[in-house]
Amino acid sequence: MEASIRLLITAVLLGLAEWLGKRNRSLDKMTWRDALVVGIAQVLAVFPGASRSGTTIAGGMERGLDRPSATRFAFLLSVPIMAAAAGYETLSVLKAHILNNLIGASGDWIHHRGNCWLVRDQMVAGIPEQTFLVRFAGYCAVIGAICLVLPCAKKSV
Repeated sequence: MEASIRLLITAVLLGLAEWLGKRNRSLDKMTWRDALVVGIAQVLAVFPGASRSGTTIAGGMERGLDRPSATRFAFLLSVPIMAAAAGYETLSVLKAHILNNLIGASGDWIHHRGNCWLVRDQMVAGIPEQTFLVRFAGYCAVIGAICLVLPCAKKSV
């Protein structure tokens, strides 16, 4: 239930960023304060249901960055996190002496990273469209609402 509420909050943040954000600055005009605010927005996304990309894009747009700049910076921020997660998983596999599964795990990791990069490229390509974040906010709202309703449906069955 908490995750669904966070998805709904993400939808509201994206909607507000789209509606209220000035979006008049590019990435090369970004200040350290902008980076700090966007970084704090990313930290808030560690809770289940919060969209990391959604909160960081909204944070960038709230600071006046245009859509493409806010999105690029959000994905640049994801690189250290993804690298750390990959390193942690690799160490976990090696530590557990599962060398037989290392090839399979590596294949899974490559497949997963490839899908992430493909989705990222598609998402960044769609950012200049004015309606993209509104559609993403709608997606978060619908999924959040469904997740709120599903626990009630399970209790009534």
